[in-house]
Amino acid sequence: MSALQKRVLITGCGRSGTKYAAALLTNLGLDVRHEAMGKDGIATWCMAVDCEDSPWGGGRRGIEFKSILHQVRHPLKVIPSVTTFAPQSWQFIERYIPYANDEPVLLRSAKYWYYWNLEAERTAQWSYRLEAIKDVFPEFCSRLGISADLSALERTSTLSNSRKIRPQWRWATRMLERFGLNRRAPKLHFMYDQNLSYTERAFTWDELEKGAPGWAGRIKELARHYGYAIQDGSSGAV
Repeated sequence: MSALQKRVLITGCGRSGTKYAAALLTNLGLDVRHEAMGKDGIATWCMAVDCEDSPWGGGRRGIEFKSILHQVRHPLKVIPSVTTFAPQSWQFIERYIPYANDEPVLLRSAKYWYYWNLEAERTAQWSYRLEAIKDVFPEFCSRLGISADLSALERTSTLSNSRKIRPQWRWATRMLERFGLNRRAPKLHFMYDQNLSYTERAFTWDELEKGAPGWAGRIKELARHYGYAIQDGSSGAV
């Protein structure tokens, strides 16, 4: 049986902006959905690994993507957010990366950011930082064989995060996505609670090292590899 052919997969760690990536690609004219397969592809963290199935978006096995892009977000933003992952996510993750179930959740989250990004990097043809999307936008579009329409960046809300959607508007965003109307809709920032976050305050390198001893240095090294400017000895937050 021949493999299913799709145009693009955007992957990386969970909480690294795959929902934003799906919204951006929709505004660029592609049918790419968040954690659900569209005509042109999908944006999901689960397909960083070669899997038959997953809790969010299905499995990658049996699908050929013309372009696979690895989206990275700063570890101090991602790791504390990952600590709120649902149990089914952790059950999936433990099949692919080394950690013990009885380890503190912050340690597991640190290991996840490190190992899952390595898996995504091996899978993808290109890695880029979410924070630098405007700078790399021409290459981003070139790799997908589409025009670099700068207006798509302006029309895509940076608040594209299901956690921030106000409860009374969840049904509306689902309908917009289902019928493809979100590519014509304005940013609709009023639907989002901009003060809501997965964490109550900024997270620091010192806190990471305290909660995941021995991992801050390794994560800093990988973050530098992806282009983040990180000062050794800094306790700063991002």
